[in-house]
Amino acid sequence: MGNRTCSGAETRSGIVAEVKVSTNGALQATLDRAERQTVEKALAQTHGNVAEAAAMLGILRTSLYRIMKHYGIAYLPRARN
Repeated sequence: MGNRTCSGAETRSGIVAEVKVSTNGALQATLDRAERQTVEKALAQTHGNVAEAAAMLGILRTSLYRIMKHYGIAYLPRARN
């Protein structure tokens, strides 16, 4: 139950998987938690600037928005000066 396989396709975080990886539920939960925490930390360090956070993480801004939506991380638009 909960096995997931990724092979040669872009993952949620934008990293291309070169090898076939199968994960069980517990490992996937740990990976999801780490991914969420990493995204939240990058957003905090950039004061919510999604473009800067994406650059810091080495992924596309659109990929970061997709990850944020997946984890229910709120996007708070920054005020323009």
